[in-house]
Amino acid sequence: GCLRVMKLDIRTLDGAGQLRFDEKYDLSGMEFFGHYPIAEPLRFSGRAAGCAGGLVTLEGELSTRLHLLCDRCGREFTRDKAVPVSVLLELTLQDEERGDIVVCPGGICDLEDIAVPEWILAMDYQNLCREDCEGLLPREESSTSRL
Repeated sequence: GCLRVMKLDIRTLDGAGQLRFDEKYDLSGMEFFGHYPIAEPLRFSGRAAGCAGGLVTLEGELSTRLHLLCDRCGREFTRDKAVPVSVLLELTLQDEERGDIVVCPGGICDLEDIAVPEWILAMDYQNLCREDCEGLLPREESSTSRL
């Protein structure tokens, strides 16, 4: 089905208000090193809460089950991955030194604009089916140790 994209209106979170969210995004077309590991929807759940100074804290978790190929033996495997997200949102940029603040023009924050870059940054460069994967075994050994 169609996955809806939620936009948070942070103007409603002045002071003590908070909003919960639970969204799903289809990133199945996103390529990493020639493969498409995000075959299942990426879930982004958490809450946004107003705090002093007109800022909004957004805390949540990104999670999905990745479909990967082992970099050593080439075997297909799946791995559940979860990434914590914690950012500050504000209507206009007050302090240009703060790299951890996401500016939301007009008070509207598109959650996908936060979720996707955070997820991409957290993707691993190397994926092993097991920590102790020995890779492709020489042919003469593999005939005796076939599963």
